[in-house]
Amino acid sequence: MVTNPDNVEITLTPNRSLTTVQTQWVVFAVCTVVFIIALFWSMQGAFLVLPFAGLDIILFAYFMFKINQESLRKQLITIDDDKVLIQSGKKDIEQALTFSRPDTYVVVAEQKERKPLGLKLSDSHSHFELGSFLTNQDKIEARKALKLAGLREMNEQWWQHR
Repeated sequence: MVTNPDNVEITLTPNRSLTTVQTQWVVFAVCTVVFIIALFWSMQGAFLVLPFAGLDIILFAYFMFKINQESLRKQLITIDDDKVLIQSGKKDIEQALTFSRPDTYVVVAEQKERKPLGLKLSDSHSHFELGSFLTNQDKIEARKALKLAGLREMNEQWWQHR
């Protein structure tokens, strides 16, 4: 959370264990080892190993890069006196939505039985799901940051008595 005199900026990003460059090195290393092992066995006469090793290399690289791309997701929430701006996307802004600040509130879906917490920004016209890519602990921190930024909070099932 970044607080400026004019606004508050909250950035939501998923946890990442590897950067893009590190992911490329892991893919290169694993694929090299698999290829060397497959080449060794094909030299021993087991030629059928090569197509399966190739399939293994292709699938491993594809899924590693796909997961890496998903980990680049980001939501930037800018809150000022008049509006709440939500920008989301992977590398670039793919979606932007503006809410009127006085009408905006955080809808919290508190789940029982250890299900993930649900967060949405909403006004009388629309809503936007926040941090679907976050862990439950990160969602709790995002909830605190939104509350510190001055947004009102409402339970998703406000009509039920506890």
